[in-house]
Amino acid sequence: MNIDKLTEIAEWLEAGAPERKGVTGFDMETFLSDKGCGTACCIAGAVVQFDRKAPYRTADEAIGAGIDPGNDAAGILDIEEDMADELFYARGEDLDRVDSAWAARCVRKLIETGRVDWRGTYVPLPLQP
Repeated sequence: MNIDKLTEIAEWLEAGAPERKGVTGFDMETFLSDKGCGTACCIAGAVVQFDRKAPYRTADEAIGAGIDPGNDAAGILDIEEDMADELFYARGEDLDRVDSAWAARCVRKLIETGRVDWRGTYVPLPLQP
C-alpha cells in the first residue's frame, strides 16, 4: 500500500475536499463530474487527478486518454483489485450518503488496519429537533 498517497487523500477529505489540482469537491458517485464551477471526484478520481501533472477536465477526456479510473487508482495506491473495489465503490452503501468525512475515516482505517471498512467507520448524523 502506498501510505503516502492514501494519507494525501485522507487529508484532502478531512479538509472537506477543497480545491486542488482542478478538483473542487468530493462526489462518491462519479469519477469526474463537471459541476459547472469545477470538477468533483470520488476517491479514485482524486487519486488519479492528484497524481497527474495536468489533471483531466472531464471524465470523457480521461477515458478518451485510456484511463481506467479504478485500475489506475489501484495501481497508484498499490492495492489489490478487490480492495480497490471496496474502497472506490463502497459496496453495500448508498453512495449518495458518503460524504468527505466518512470517506476520510474509511481511508484512515485502511491505513491503520489494511482493511476497507465502510460500515465500521460510519457515524450517523444527530437527529434534528
